Amino acid sequence: MSLLILLGLLAAQSASPSPAQPVSPAAAQAKDDRIDRAAELMRDGKQAAAIAILDTKIAEFEKAHPANSETMVFSASNLSQTIYYSGLSAALKKSGVVLDADWGFAYFLKGFALIDLNRSDDAFPYLDKAVALSPGDAQFLAERGEWYKTHKQWDKAFADFKAAADASAFSDESEKAKHKARGLRGMAYVLVEKHDLDGAEKLYKQSLEVEPGNAGAMSELEYIKSIRPK
Repeated sequence: MSLLILLGLLAAQSASPSPAQPVSPAAAQAKDDRIDRAAELMRDGKQAAAIAILDTKIAEFEKAHPANSETMVFSASNLSQTIYYSGLSAALKKSGVVLDADWGFAYFLKGFALIDLNRSDDAFPYLDKAVALSPGDAQFLAERGEWYKTHKQWDKAFADFKAAADASAFSDESEKAKHKARGLRGMAYVLVEKHDLDGAEKLYKQSLEVEPGNAGAMSELEYIKSIRPK
C-alpha cells in the first residue's frame, strides 16, 4: 500500500477535525440516468451523442463546485473510497466533500469517448480530472496509465499502474483481484519496454497469483521467454 493511501486511512481513523463530508442520500439530488444513457450510447458507437449528455453533467458539476484551493472535492463509488477520501483531506489539513460516483464517471467516460473518436490528446484532461476526483479508483488510474503507455511515457504509466494496484484495496470486493492484477500487468508491460525482463516476469507471475489463468499474462510470459537472451 502506498504512503498516500496509508496516510488517508490513518487520518480517518484518528478522527481529524477536518474530514471530507459525504453527501447523504437525502441531501443529494435525485439520481438521474445520464451516466447510464451515455454509457449505452458509447456501447452503440454513438460517442458524439454520449459526449453531449456528459457535457451537461460536467457543466452541472463545475457550476456547483468551482475550483477552490481550500476545499477538496471527491467522487466515490463505495464506502471504502469515501472513508479514504475523508481521511485524505484531513491528512492534508483541508476541508472536503465526497460526492457520488457520477461526477468522476462523467469525466472518465468523456475521456474514453474522445479516445474512441481518435482524439487522444483531447481525452487526457478528462482522464486526469477523473483521477483527481477519484484518486482511489483503480479503474480510472489504470486507464490514465494506458494513456501514458500509448504515448510511451513509461515512468508515468508505471506510476499509475502501481497506484491502480494499490487502489484495488478500495475496489468493490468482486473487482479487487481484477483491478490489482490489471495494475500488476501494466507495470510488467512497462518493464518489458524498459528491458527489465526479470522484473516484468516477476510482476506477471504475481498477477497470475491474484488472477489465475489470465490469458494476457500467460501470453506475455511466453513472449518474455522468447526474447530473453539465450
